[in-house]
Amino acid sequence: MMELVGLILADGKAAPSQGWQPMHVIMLGFGVLLVGYFFMRMNRQRAMRQAGAGPTREDRARAARTADGIRDQLDALMVQLEELARATTAQIETRYTKLDVLLRQADERIAKLESLLAQANGQTPKPPATNGDAVRPEHRQIYELADAGRPPVEIAQETGRDVGEVELILALRKKS
Repeated sequence: MMELVGLILADGKAAPSQGWQPMHVIMLGFGVLLVGYFFMRMNRQRAMRQAGAGPTREDRARAARTADGIRDQLDALMVQLEELARATTAQIETRYTKLDVLLRQADERIAKLESLLAQANGQTPKPPATNGDAVRPEHRQIYELADAGRPPVEIAQETGRDVGEVELILALRKKS
């Protein structure tokens, strides 16, 4: 066999005495590498054709399930965010209402103190600036519905206010 390779490399002339020259070895190695490369490339192309070029049906199903899971999580987060926004808005409105009531009470107390101070100095007191018997127009509907016997939940739904705010308005009405 070695003699046959030697014959091919020596252009058909037998040269048994010369042996393997370094150039012959390099050329033979390069040829073997080239043939091996082509076989590997053909093997890889055949495997790609058999496996299919795109994602498999299982990969697409797995991706769809993952996308559905992410979509469900986003929907749940959006619901939680809306609930948090509603709760925060209700708290702000309740605090605003409390602050409004406290300011009105402070104004009434200031007026009362001014009248007492005027009496102590011998002056005639000024009539109070606020009318304690007057019902605020935005609370009138709530008072009317409560007087009709409706519960705070129904009043809140009908007036578009928070239940806590309706309960606070009704509780403050009982105190004054």
